Amino acid sequence: ATTSAVSHQILEYVTDSLYKAKYFRPFQGRDLSGEMEIYKRMIDKTSLGEVLKLAKRKEKTGDFFAAAAIYKYILANYPNNKKVEQSLASFCDINARNVKFLVSPPDDFIKRAEENIDKNKNELAVTHIKSALASFPLCAALHMLHGSVLSRLGNTYEASSAFKTVVEIEPNHEEAWLSLGYITQNTDGGFMRAIDIYNKLLTLNPNHAFALNNLGTVYKHLNLLEKAQENFSKSIEIKPDFHIAQNNFANATRELGDWKKSIEHYELALKLKPDFYEAQNNLGVVYQELGRPELAIEAYERAVRLNKNYEQAYFNLVSMKPITSKNNLVKNMGSLYQSVKDNPDSYYICFALAKALEDLGEYEKSF
Repeated sequence: ATTSAVSHQILEYVTDSLYKAKYFRPFQGRDLSGEMEIYKRMIDKTSLGEVLKLAKRKEKTGDFFAAAAIYKYILANYPNNKKVEQSLASFCDINARNVKFLVSPPDDFIKRAEENIDKNKNELAVTHIKSALASFPLCAALHMLHGSVLSRLGNTYEASSAFKTVVEIEPNHEEAWLSLGYITQNTDGGFMRAIDIYNKLLTLNPNHAFALNNLGTVYKHLNLLEKAQENFSKSIEIKPDFHIAQNNFANATRELGDWKKSIEHYELALKLKPDFYEAQNNLGVVYQELGRPELAIEAYERAVRLNKNYEQAYFNLVSMKPITSKNNLVKNMGSLYQSVKDNPDSYYICFALAKALEDLGEYEKSF
């Protein structure tokens, strides 16, 4: 801080960072004109020495923004005053070190939280992270971990808040934008807000394959199939081994009526990930739509072998294949039904088991 220009830049950084630490909201060059105007009237009526004393008193009492406003006003009016520059350099040096402390906790703080998450001790991880954030409120890595573990616990509101804090601290944090978009698209009425978030991320990185894929899923939910297909296509062009995007591209392509191309991409997704049961089920749907029941049944059977809890594949399978005996398929459906019957979203297994029991002549149980 040996020149007024450098001093001014450091002061901007310190003031901005302290503001973030105190208020946790987006900050784009906070306007200190209000504070400056208040102290300007005082400064104009007194000597420079008294003004510097006032700034130091504000600094000592922790009112950093008042101190910053005074120093900025002095800097504008006395740009080459050595005494002012020395006072400003001292202010910046002390507070820049404080800001670094707020931003950069020791590595073991983050390591300990990550270890708890790895051990699936999510509640303990949240407790540890909150404790760490009390000392290091500007640490983006801690807020990112906080959001991730809260997402695991199903606390989407607080997780969203944590990811928002990350992008306030580090506006170019791609992972936080992606996580924020994903949570937003899965909340009621969140599709349009999610589109804005993904577009912000794609402004930072136009080749972000995961953002393009997620944006495609939002458009598909909105039944904008051409836009969905376009984003899935861009995603797999950037990352051809992205099996989820390959499956999503195939879904949109199937709904647009190009069954041949959709089969190609389902098979490519399965080549990339042979245990990808969703793609197996979706392949069965295509064959069913094409009037190829034998191939559809084979695909559905592979899907339930890969995932014995895959309700939709059971539903699709029994709708195509009559059940003639109480085999393992029926037993598996019965066990799954018992485990999820109180879940209102588990209607696929209810209909699947009812159809199987009807085929077996057990009409009362089926009802």
